[in-house]
Amino acid sequence: MKTGSYYETIQLSIGESYEYEDVKITLKDRYGDSSFFIVETVYENPTIDVTGAVVSAQGNFRFLEPSYSVQVGKGTQPFPVTFTLINNYGFDLTLQSYAFEGTGTIIVNGVRYPIRLENFKPGTILKAGSTLTLLATVDPDNLDIGDYQSLLTITGLYGGDTYIAQLPITISIKTTISGAPTGPLNISIPDYYKPNENIEIKVINLPTDAVVWMQPEPYLVGEARYEGSNWIWTGKITKEDNATIIIAVMRYGSPLKYVEKTLRSTRPTKNITLEYYPSPPQHGDKVGIFTDADRVVIKVYKNGRIVDQFLYTDKFEVSAGYKYCLHAEKEGYNPVDTCFEIPLKNLQISVYPEPKLKGTSSITCISEGQVAYGASVWINGQNKNSPSVPAFTWTIGNYTIECKGPGFNPARKDVVILPPPKVVKTSGECSLEHDCWFYLNRKAAYKIMVNDTVVSFGTEQNITFTPHAAGSYTLYVEDTPVYQFEVKQGGFKFALSEQTISLIVGIAILGAAFFLVYKIIKRRRRIRGISRGRRITAREAIRKLGEG
Repeated sequence: MKTGSYYETIQLSIGESYEYEDVKITLKDRYGDSSFFIVETVYENPTIDVTGAVVSAQGNFRFLEPSYSVQVGKGTQPFPVTFTLINNYGFDLTLQSYAFEGTGTIIVNGVRYPIRLENFKPGTILKAGSTLTLLATVDPDNLDIGDYQSLLTITGLYGGDTYIAQLPITISIKTTISGAPTGPLNISIPDYYKPNENIEIKVINLPTDAVVWMQPEPYLVGEARYEGSNWIWTGKITKEDNATIIIAVMRYGSPLKYVEKTLRSTRPTKNITLEYYPSPPQHGDKVGIFTDADRVVIKVYKNGRIVDQFLYTDKFEVSAGYKYCLHAEKEGYNPVDTCFEIPLKNLQISVYPEPKLKGTSSITCISEGQVAYGASVWINGQNKNSPSVPAFTWTIGNYTIECKGPGFNPARKDVVILPPPKVVKTSGECSLEHDCWFYLNRKAAYKIMVNDTVVSFGTEQNITFTPHAAGSYTLYVEDTPVYQFEVKQGGFKFALSEQTISLIVGIAILGAAFFLVYKIIKRRRRIRGISRGRRITAREAIRKLGEG
């Protein structure tokens, strides 16, 4: 088996072939008016190893647009454009990479190139017979006046072979744009016609420095005229059966807009059956299509912009946040369109019981009354990799609780765990003649009660209280008793916290103990002073101590 690489420059005319050992290359035709050609490669000997061969067959794997050219004014805001890839091979291609080559490299004079692909994903499967719309952004900001040329190359893989599709790109930066249209450029072609009866084809908002190219001319009989910025062709199609019309709006030889459309010669009366299942689809479902159409094209939209397009061949997976539009066609039938959208599900965060210091809560992501499997709990930016955290212990601090996941609108809940409330300073007295005040460690809800009656309440850090009657009062902060004080009828009143009262009681008990020890020592000294000649019993001594 032969392996290795061989390079040689050859010149061929259309229809000519070149053979190298067992490989025959034939130049079939030019692709439109572009600089690309349709090439057929035939391997006469199937034992030859051609793995890794680069195949440039623009007729099978190519861009719908033969080239892209645009003129923009200096400082123009970025705007979106789309390019469409076509895979006309009988096998799927795996898209591998893309590159901008030529004078318009990614960086030009230190400035990034004014066009970039937005949705190209390596590994994307471009199915046989399908198309893929690539979204790009033209951003001429900060570029000097002049022309920037580049060649966009997309590579695809199949069976070890590399296939390429190329699109020449020209972006002209100008001070002003002559003949700029007042609105978006649009091409209007009817869907049906009757042979030899008049129809109108319009190009709306045509720039004055652009021209319209239309083919095929042999069965188009009519004339064009200009009405303001609109180009209007009125005429007949002489072809008896369906006719394909190609229109390109050109500026300096490059198309600004390109449309290829097949018109039906009679209006069909039969309708196509087109159904999708399951209905309605949910996030993650694989959707199948039941139809009698010859082909169904599926376009995928995100935020109103097309992000993918493919020909239906098998069930396809759908995701929330996207809109899917199905277009079915069949010869002799009315085409049919239908769309469905997978909405994002809403999430709620359940925290039970309510968070409190050193308490434990269960945190769960909920959707439509059920545990939201597929979503995940995040706490302060850390993914818990589960829709439920059964036991989370709270400490002092700030918490951001989030529930999020594919197919869901994210939810967020902020939790603040504060230190326990306490009195850090008081006025020291409270009477009917003097107001009293209490200063807390933080602002909190409080109430003051006497005899099971609330006499004052609010949310403060510095609490002022005016008593109107004598009694025993208790200060509650967040429903916890933190301070007790007495207000007596006329006179000075002490306001003591539970801690202070306990301290005073402890000091009193300690003082009493010292006093008792002192009394015992003093009496024992008196007993030692009794004359040796006068003996008394221990019982009598103890009795005397008691009398003393």
